[in-house]
Amino acid sequence: MSTTAPARVDATPAPTRPPAAGVPHALPVRLTAVSRRFDGRQVLHGIDLDIAAAETVAVVGPSGCGKSTLLRLVAGLDTPDAGTVSVGSRAVTDVDDRVAVVFQQARLLPWLTLAGNVALGATRRRRTDRSAGSRAEVRDLLDRVGLAGFADARPATVSGGMAQRAAIARALIARPGVLLLDEPFAALDALTRLTMQDFVGELTAALGTTVVLVTHDVDEALRLADRVAVLGPAGSGACDVVDLPARDGTREPRDSGDPGTAATLAPLRRTLLRHAGLVA
Repeated sequence: MSTTAPARVDATPAPTRPPAAGVPHALPVRLTAVSRRFDGRQVLHGIDLDIAAAETVAVVGPSGCGKSTLLRLVAGLDTPDAGTVSVGSRAVTDVDDRVAVVFQQARLLPWLTLAGNVALGATRRRRTDRSAGSRAEVRDLLDRVGLAGFADARPATVSGGMAQRAAIARALIARPGVLLLDEPFAALDALTRLTMQDFVGELTAALGTTVVLVTHDVDEALRLADRVAVLGPAGSGACDVVDLPARDGTREPRDSGDPGTAATLAPLRRTLLRHAGLVA
């Protein structure tokens, strides 16, 4: 008997209303003299970085400089060889349920629906709150990220952008104080990437959570971040922090298409590229 593969949905609908309330207060992040080595190769060396509660900080730098390693240390998925990492007032020594991570790939379980994947994000909350991840909460959050009509869809039947929205919903249902984004848009086409940048920027602005975004895209950093941390080559110990202009009391993405904004960001773009060693 022949079977027909399910049709893939390519649309990436926009969120229809603000994200869910109830996310706890944002938490600060601090890295103090952090070093990490792999197989004798020094990747991070003596890195110091302070991130304020409710701040969005982008981390950029050359390939192999330790951007994703830094994120894994904050998430408790790895341990520094030296130095300390803290979230709030507590040192990170293991996976921290106050922190949620969205990776470059959505990493959805293919045998579960989008709703089932999102509900997985509430596993730790469910230990103390039996109502966490309820059907109503999951569907409400899917609605808020623009996937109201796709709760029962399987990951293979939706677009990459929609899968990433589900992955973000899975992270947010954990109600994190810190949201870590590891190049979450890198695998998307240019148009979907811009849409997702706007979406995540507006979402995190409404939530008020702390965000750490690892990206190779300097323009993405300029659109979304309050500050940019530029890591030097692996093992150099360099971590230069560049302040970006305030956004008039809002954390929503900067409009790089606006002539005034573009003029303001142009010299900062050159500064970031110079710090990253990509231009002289």
